[in-house]
Amino acid sequence: MAHNLNQAPNGKIALMYCGEVPWHGLGTRLNGPATSAEALTAAQLDWDVLKVPLWAGVGMTSYPVPRHHALVRSDLWGTSRYPILGVVGDGYEPLQNAEAFRFFDEIVGSKEAIYHTAGALGQGERIWLLAKLPKSDFEVVPGDKVEPYLLLVNGHDGHTPIQIKLTTVRVVCQNTVIRALEQGPTQRVHHGEGMRQRLWGAAKLLGVVQQEIAGYQKSSQAMAQYSMGPAKLATYLNAVFPDPQRKPDQPPDRQSPMLEVMHRHRTRSAYYYDCGRGNHLPNVRGTLWAALNGVTEYVDHELTSDKSPDDRFRAVLYGRGQQIKQKAYHEAEVWLKRGVN
Repeated sequence: MAHNLNQAPNGKIALMYCGEVPWHGLGTRLNGPATSAEALTAAQLDWDVLKVPLWAGVGMTSYPVPRHHALVRSDLWGTSRYPILGVVGDGYEPLQNAEAFRFFDEIVGSKEAIYHTAGALGQGERIWLLAKLPKSDFEVVPGDKVEPYLLLVNGHDGHTPIQIKLTTVRVVCQNTVIRALEQGPTQRVHHGEGMRQRLWGAAKLLGVVQQEIAGYQKSSQAMAQYSMGPAKLATYLNAVFPDPQRKPDQPPDRQSPMLEVMHRHRTRSAYYYDCGRGNHLPNVRGTLWAALNGVTEYVDHELTSDKSPDDRFRAVLYGRGQQIKQKAYHEAEVWLKRGVN
């Protein structure tokens, strides 16, 4: 199955955004943040997921497959274009798109214009919502603003759980750092019995998120006071992008390509440490905060730039790119805990 940004039957990309045009230049632009109803319509996510019986056929004969169902879109079922999003068992419960939006309304407040981006990947196998958290922006240093968002990823492919994460966006360069919530009742919810009870039990999640934001603000401001230098920067980047361990039976020529890849990752991250957007600010230059953002800018704006829009979203939000950024943030926090400057 081709993995492209989900295209609706009318030919338009199923994506909505507000503010500046995204790097891919696709989707429906709104003048400002949308309510859940507006975002659902603009992103063309106003369809349900159906569980339909699964049949297997040989020649002219077909048989029902016991306890298995296909997941399909209600708006495409019965047409000549009906992708099967996934195959599931009897106990699988889909979380409908409208339910996911209502869940966010429960956390932040109904009728609030908070949705900044929403869309689908592939043929609709995964959807995501990005909601701005009101009255939670802060500055790491004067002129370096960070905006917190809440990200929800919901899978219609039969194996991706509902995931809720804190996302921070550094405004000056649009770098993103996504953190799994460390506490609270709902971070990953699987599609099964009791799903809705566990999900809707997260109405108090906003308090947990605010605690996470406060912790992130404290850490990032401490990073901006942590002075780096060439030797420390090299040590930090070596920890984020370590050379692969050579296996005893592995010839040197098998290892050299990965050595080159890691060397490039470190070199380009070091470039953004010096020349990245926002890293020239007097209270940012030469700090651990600049080193972290050197990695995140490299990942968000260069490392993934040659990927298809679908693959780039996947990498930045919850794929390989996000794993690198989480490692970079974790390593920066380790340095702070050491207390050596």
